[in-house]
Amino acid sequence: MNYSFYDKHKSHRPKRRFYRSRIRSKLFGVCGGVADYFGWDVVVVRVAFVISAIFFTAPTLVAYFLTTVLTDKL
Repeated sequence: MNYSFYDKHKSHRPKRRFYRSRIRSKLFGVCGGVADYFGWDVVVVRVAFVISAIFFTAPTLVAYFLTTVLTDKL
C-alpha cells in the first residue's frame, strides 16, 4: 500500500473535541469553547462575536444558539 507521511502519523495527533466551556462561560460557554478549541484568548473571541453580532446580527445569533443546542458542555 502507498501511504503518505500524514497517514502513518495520524494516530500521533491529539484528538481535539469542541465543547462549551463551563469555566469560561458568560452566557452559554460557546465563546469559551471556541477559545479553548483554537487555543485563543477568550476575550478575543468575545470581541469578535460582538463585532460580528453588530454587523451580521441574525446569522451570528442563529449560529450561536445552534452551537449552544448541538454541543456538549464540559
